[in-house]
Amino acid sequence: MRARETVSGGRRDLRAAGQTHHRALRLDHEPKWHTYWINAGTGYATSIKWELPVGWSAGDIQWPVPTLIKNAAGAVTGHGYTGVLYLPVTVRAAKDATTSDKVTLKAAVAWLMCAEVCIPGKADLSLSLLVSQGAAQPDSAVRTELARMVMPEPLPSDWRLGAVRAASTVTLTLAGRGGLGSPHFFSEDGYIQHDLPQKLAVDSGRLIFTLPISEDATAVPQTLLGVLAYTDATGAYHGVRVDETLRPAPQVNP
Repeated sequence: MRARETVSGGRRDLRAAGQTHHRALRLDHEPKWHTYWINAGTGYATSIKWELPVGWSAGDIQWPVPTLIKNAAGAVTGHGYTGVLYLPVTVRAAKDATTSDKVTLKAAVAWLMCAEVCIPGKADLSLSLLVSQGAAQPDSAVRTELARMVMPEPLPSDWRLGAVRAASTVTLTLAGRGGLGSPHFFSEDGYIQHDLPQKLAVDSGRLIFTLPISEDATAVPQTLLGVLAYTDATGAYHGVRVDETLRPAPQVNP
């Protein structure tokens, strides 16, 4: 069985000089097929290499909250996506773009589509836009598409996080919020091992995660970076961005 890959860069539209607007790369997955998040675990993440007119720029992919990818035996093999996926990117028009200029944005896209086997994919995309000196027109179609994706949210003001590293684990504590369904921490930089269990305990109203440090980690980062994903009481999937100072475990005097 082969995967069906469909990629699209957006639609023709008017863009205001010097302003930002949103584009999205779409990937369609057939059932049981997946592509990968920025930290794939195994495989590699989808990438976009831009070729833009002078003065134009494009930001990094804004990654939706991933899910755990598992094999037929139920073992975790990576982090990624299934179904219909939109990967948003912010594009900024040149400040000196002239009214009614027609510009073409080009992108070389690469991905890895996997099920029982993996198939590399690539596409050369282009998008033509007209430049306006007025206010940027709303990207209603793109925003509608992106509204379907679960994007990482800022840390709620009433949540309190702490991260402490030991020899082989990181302890992540969360106070101020309980009742998270099926919580899982996705490590953005791969410092946490992707395919080992994450232990969860509750103590005095705090959630305490014991996260295994990656076997391949060669340096200790200053922060624990990633996304804490969970389901709420209604079953809706969420993700909260984690960027927490990683402190060493306190020394115990003999």
